Amino acid sequence: MTLSSIRQKLERLTLRVRTMLKSKQGHNLMTFMVFVAIAAALWCVMTLNEESTYDLRVPVRLTHVPDSVTVISDIPDKVQVSARGKGTQLLRYLFGHPATADIDFRLYRSARGMRLGDAEMKSIVRSSIGGANAQLISPDSLIILYTSAPPVQLPVILNCNATAAPGCTMVGQPTLNIDSVKVYSAQPLNRRITAVTTEPLRFDNVSSTTSRRVRLLPPVSGSRVVPDSATLTIAVEPLIIKSRPVVIEGINAPSGSRLITFPAKVNVVYMIPMSAYTNSAPEFRVIADYADRAPGGNGRVKLRLRNVPSVLQNVRLEVDSVDYYISN
Repeated sequence: MTLSSIRQKLERLTLRVRTMLKSKQGHNLMTFMVFVAIAAALWCVMTLNEESTYDLRVPVRLTHVPDSVTVISDIPDKVQVSARGKGTQLLRYLFGHPATADIDFRLYRSARGMRLGDAEMKSIVRSSIGGANAQLISPDSLIILYTSAPPVQLPVILNCNATAAPGCTMVGQPTLNIDSVKVYSAQPLNRRITAVTTEPLRFDNVSSTTSRRVRLLPPVSGSRVVPDSATLTIAVEPLIIKSRPVVIEGINAPSGSRLITFPAKVNVVYMIPMSAYTNSAPEFRVIADYADRAPGGNGRVKLRLRNVPSVLQNVRLEVDSVDYYISN
């Protein structure tokens, strides 16, 4: 279809509409639509002038806080409000940019913090929703603690129990990305408080390196930790099976004799972290103690493994006993 044919069709359609509107039926349709629009407008005005109850979530903001003041309490981002009023009062809030319920620090501060009851909360919210009546507010009261005192620097203790999955091992202990925090308190901290701890944590069967944001617990009620969270890292890597031949050492043979084993060497089988596989050379000792020879004189002696590095796991001897004889 060419552009000229499209233009011709549009011109024919426009002409047809104009002809219809100039006709008696078109005039009647236009009159009907005008009355419908007027009726809709009147219905909207009447509806907006009627009182109704609305459930709103009103943002909360603390204003005019001096730089020297640190707020300790957690302030809710929003409050749930059941408001009753005319639609015209709530129209701007419902369809426009919602105003915030501003709590003026200068008006409500006191020596013991800021305490706002139900009446104060309703008064603050009412101004943000166009003067409508705030019937119910949740929460209906706020206690906001703050301090002007300098913070106390305290170390962080990790409260964590972690285990690796089978075939894996943890590389070192779980760690945090910070070692100390600042603690702000409405009251002076007790001298017996010497550290801040994480929330209790437990991780089982960890199969790969894991990082997670964890919460730091305030040491006492009415205190705030900055920062209030830290990044926990549990380093985990797979284990690789490896074996190493070790010469058997005979000890405690009768005086003037030597304890000789057959075979002279035995394999030590162990699991090692993958990162240490290529440069690992553990100096095991395998002991054949004459005192551990089998009863009944069957010519076998028990083997014992010594000098096992802590980084290795599931360390075992390929055989637990060998033949021996005494050489003069």
